[in-house]
Amino acid sequence: MTPTRLVIGFIAGFLSVLTFQSGLVAIFHASGAVPFAPWRMTPVPPFGVPQSLSAAFWGGLWGIAYALLEPRLTARLGSWLGCCGSWCCRSRASRSAAGSPRRRGCC
Repeated sequence: MTPTRLVIGFIAGFLSVLTFQSGLVAIFHASGAVPFAPWRMTPVPPFGVPQSLSAAFWGGLWGIAYALLEPRLTARLGSWLGCCGSWCCRSRASRSAAGSPRRRGCC
């Protein structure tokens, strides 16, 4: 594993949260489906970093995790199943960290 791959994983995760996730929230907010606006700048404890940047940082960490897992998952499962397997692990870990109840099945 090269450091360049990890840096690219972090940058990809960071930017994807700012563009795709927040962009989808913007569409939902414009349609009235969600009450909160995208790219929120409310400070998040303990460091007072804006919420959007905090979410983007965590997305970058998930990008590093994907960069580490992707070669192993795609070697064993193929490209499509390896991608879905890493997404399933990410969604399960995110829900357990947030304290959400588990659903049946893989995710």
